[in-house]
Amino acid sequence: MCQNKEKIRKNKLRNDNEYKQIKKLCKKGIKLDYYKYLKELQLKLKSNSSKEFWKFIKSRSRNLAKTDFCLDGVTLTDDKIICDEFANYFNSVYSEPSTYGCCDNSSDSCNTEMPMFSLSFDDVRDAIKNLPEKSGGVDQIPPRFFKTNIELFARILLFIFNLALTKNCFPDLMKHTVVTPIPKAPRNKEISNNRPISCLTVISKLFESCIFSKIAPFVYNKISPFQHGFIEKRSTVSNLSLFHDYTAKVLSEPKTQCDVIYTDIFRAFDRLSHDVGTT
Repeated sequence: MCQNKEKIRKNKLRNDNEYKQIKKLCKKGIKLDYYKYLKELQLKLKSNSSKEFWKFIKSRSRNLAKTDFCLDGVTLTDDKIICDEFANYFNSVYSEPSTYGCCDNSSDSCNTEMPMFSLSFDDVRDAIKNLPEKSGGVDQIPPRFFKTNIELFARILLFIFNLALTKNCFPDLMKHTVVTPIPKAPRNKEISNNRPISCLTVISKLFESCIFSKIAPFVYNKISPFQHGFIEKRSTVSNLSLFHDYTAKVLSEPKTQCDVIYTDIFRAFDRLSHDVGTT
């Protein structure tokens, strides 16, 4: 089947539908064979023939080779120095609040205030139910812990979350995160090639999820309809589809010209001002 898939892939443009069908069957076959392999390993473990089982476990838990990083062309090998340099770099990409311009209060979007709100028991309960099965944050409490008794934890967290909204203050301990460097491009060991990804605690994620569900309808009405990034049910695909439709209509007319300018904000999220965002 794989050989047939490769043969069709070379003629993909002529056999697009057939290629997709073979590709789907290959993925399904690989998944079924993998599950079959795992089941056989379990049977071998039960029959006191555990060599293959532990060989598999060892291959899955193999220690990763230590990765060295570079800073301005200099290779760093000491773990503490690497961590310190990552911390210095991630801290350097944030601009001071004074470098941002203030929001123009004459704008209608700035004068429109979002109404106050509080969370309900259903808001918190639904957020817990929809928690993805991922690892915990700095407190090492996984999402499945909160799912052991959703009703109980929903009542407790509802009180904490509404208290935070009333006091306009979020506990500092819940702001602590585990920061993981994620490379922007493979095989590039420069520290500047990494972006910081923060792993929040589950409670912080739940609070964020509840707040987002409340403010999203209000904020979306203020965002340009041409914004596709980080908007639900929109993506680069929807952006390119509309762009292609627009340019096709323009270029179909005689003696017309279509100029395109794409811009990108350098480290946009790293430079986001909280003062401007909350003004």
